[in-house]
Amino acid sequence: MPIIKRILSIDDQASICQMIQFTMSDLSDDKITYEVDTASDGASGIEMAKNKSYDLVITDQKMPGPIDGIAVIKTLKALPNYHNTPIVMLTMETTETMKNAARSAGASGWMNKPFTPISLTTMVQKVLR
Repeated sequence: MPIIKRILSIDDQASICQMIQFTMSDLSDDKITYEVDTASDGASGIEMAKNKSYDLVITDQKMPGPIDGIAVIKTLKALPNYHNTPIVMLTMETTETMKNAARSAGASGWMNKPFTPISLTTMVQKVLR
């Protein structure tokens, strides 16, 4: 029976969430199955994370509503279940200031948009070791 790894993808671009779902589904095999849930904004992503346990959270920085990616990371890292859970920022923002803010908030990694399936699977395998 395969190990199940649950991933939460938070991004207002449905195509990004779909690409993550498809890529992780393709990566699943008889040893590890990746299940990806999606949220279209920070508030709904936080609610989903409070109601279900995830092994990895991938969040965009700029999203509609009052909760951006940095706020998602800070909020989740403050929860006991997510203190040690890897959270990766996936964004078009490339400034060192933003990268430092994500690290300070507790991000485990950073990926720039657009990304390739190979870069996504490499990052996921790295942070879920």
